Amino acid sequence: MKGVEKSVMIVTYDMIPYAQWGACQRMYFLADHLQEHGYRVYVAHVQRSECLGDYGHPIRFHTIPIISPETTVFSGSNVSMKGDNGGRFTNAAVGAVKSIVKKSNLLSLERMVFNEPNLGMGIYGFLFSRSARDKIFKTMSEQKVRLVIISGPPFSLFRLAPQIKNAFPK
Repeated sequence: MKGVEKSVMIVTYDMIPYAQWGACQRMYFLADHLQEHGYRVYVAHVQRSECLGDYGHPIRFHTIPIISPETTVFSGSNVSMKGDNGGRFTNAAVGAVKSIVKKSNLLSLERMVFNEPNLGMGIYGFLFSRSARDKIFKTMSEQKVRLVIISGPPFSLFRLAPQIKNAFPK
């Protein structure tokens, strides 16, 4: 890569400041090491609603936070019941039961499709990948990133590899 600034994209589910320190240490230290050795590092990761801080580790790389798919999969009904004659409660209860049945069917299929170690992880990873793909492609194109590291679990993140290869064949 002579004459061209080196850059790398890391795709991982967890990264500070939106994750517990133990969930992101490996990728944090890798990103930090690459940054220290002359790479421009871009890290695509999930963004949860709560910022947990940097645990005393400065973030010197470029973060690409992606809104958490967990709220999409497991969001609850937020229906107000004040002054209700029972109709809204019944509709909310029926909706909640339907949602639970759909989720349980989805989660049972999830193990067969994604083969993740934890239930739900494959779905989270799949939804994250779908949400992150456009931002990853845009950053890779604009910043001329040609090196990509994908970290799992969730292993469903590795489904991004052929998509990246097709979009950026060189």
